[in-house]
Amino acid sequence: MNFISHSFLYLSILVWFLPPLRQRNTRFFYYFLVLAIADVGSLIMNIYPQILFSDYYILISFCLFLALQKTDYLKKKSVLFISLGLFVICLSFWNIGNKTYVFNFTFLHLLIIFRILYLFVMEVSQK
Repeated sequence: MNFISHSFLYLSILVWFLPPLRQRNTRFFYYFLVLAIADVGSLIMNIYPQILFSDYYILISFCLFLALQKTDYLKKKSVLFISLGLFVICLSFWNIGNKTYVFNFTFLHLLIIFRILYLFVMEVSQK
């Protein structure tokens, strides 16, 4: 890669570390932190291409879903989240074809969207 593309890459990584600083004391801090770490991880994935990007992003998507949960709720429902995580991870590493990845991405991102919508509706209804 040339100098300009490297500059944009490192600028992108720097920019993704700014939202966690802004969201430091809010409930979305871990969500933005996972996004920032995912950007750094994708840079590492370019250097060491042994791991597939789809497997990596399925793990990141699951971490994003977990980051939206409250810690006391995670502790209370730990068996549910562990079993959900193992199910999604097993499906992602069980290579049936590209349709499995599409199912996993769709499932995890729908969970994330529904969780964000739930948080939004609860916030609006409380005000």
